[in-house]
Amino acid sequence: MAKKIIKELEIKEAPINLREIISHVQKEFDLQIIPDKLSDNISGIILKITELEEESFVIGFNTNDPWCRRRFTIGHEIGHLFFNTMCNKNDGDNSAKETECECFSAELLMPKSILKKDFAKTPDIPELSKKYLVSAQAMGIKIVDDGLLR
Repeated sequence: MAKKIIKELEIKEAPINLREIISHVQKEFDLQIIPDKLSDNISGIILKITELEEESFVIGFNTNDPWCRRRFTIGHEIGHLFFNTMCNKNDGDNSAKETECECFSAELLMPKSILKKDFAKTPDIPELSKKYLVSAQAMGIKIVDDGLLR
């Protein structure tokens, strides 16, 4: 799904413009993105609002988190929207739904097709994380998951 969005928007280089992604998603879904000071253990939330026969969605993200974390959180919550998986506190952080949305967000913000080229030129995690506007931890995990280390 993330690859499809990157292809539809003809994105060819990093950093990925999250506003462009959000605008694209809003063509398909009635979606609002709202910053909020959530509790420290909550990075983001997606709410489905049903009024009569219409659905809308609200994504909230924690303004206390660093910007790179906020970007990843928004991508993660967009994943929940596309996969139609609304989680609750009983699902836990390691549920299949959460893992699927983490992978979606990683591919959305660090598309393998683009990252592979950039990593070949600059195999430096801190530099790439700055370029992609993600944390060094997220970049390191993505590089390993994509099999870019030899």
